[in-house]
Amino acid sequence: QYLKRIDVSFVELEGEDPGVMLMRIQTQHSLHIPFENLSVVMPGSAELSVELVDVYEKLVVNGRGGYCFEHTVLLYNVLKSLGFLVEIQASRVVLQPTIPSGFDSKLTHVFLLVVHPEDPTKQQYLVDVGFGGHGPIEPLKLQWDQSTISHGTEFVFRKVVINTDVIKKDKHFWNLTSRKFPHDSSEEPLVIYQFDIMREVTFDDIRQANFWVCKHPSSIFVNNLFVSGVIKNEDGLERISLW
Repeated sequence: QYLKRIDVSFVELEGEDPGVMLMRIQTQHSLHIPFENLSVVMPGSAELSVELVDVYEKLVVNGRGGYCFEHTVLLYNVLKSLGFLVEIQASRVVLQPTIPSGFDSKLTHVFLLVVHPEDPTKQQYLVDVGFGGHGPIEPLKLQWDQSTISHGTEFVFRKVVINTDVIKKDKHFWNLTSRKFPHDSSEEPLVIYQFDIMREVTFDDIRQANFWVCKHPSSIFVNNLFVSGVIKNEDGLERISLW
């Protein structure tokens, strides 16, 4: 039923190259399942469930959208069932050209790292269907300084090295940046979020983060309505966001 929801048939995917299959699933998911937090901002709403059975009923059976935890839980299970190796990762949302000194944002966004065991290159991809406005519509190759041009946006991964005071060892973080394409040299990329590839997220981590995001009075998702979706136009795919 998930494939029907995103307008893809199993026959289309059968025997397909893993990279092409992943591209097809992410773009179709983005086209058909919107980003929204309506269940969070509704007055008197209960805690939003991120259990697979509830996410499936909401996003697939009932034709609703959701935010990052819901999208990620759903797609994690879909890709695992199709034979991909999948990890859930967490990030600190930045949405600024540079990371401010003393930046200490919470780990409130989740996405997927994906590789297919039959891919001879063992290429890892970042797959993010739950960010909304600035999120990629297709998989991004996970490599330092790797540039991906996708539907009018250039995404690049940048390395950040931080020396820790206690263990006296460099720690490497990844910054995902974006800017419109084509662009002029004066346009500064936006750091979308920062993450530590060595820290895999568990479902208990997701449950705890989701509780804070959907219930804490200072959460932006409690205090603001966010809606974002992808449409087809004459130039290809375009993301439309309202908030």
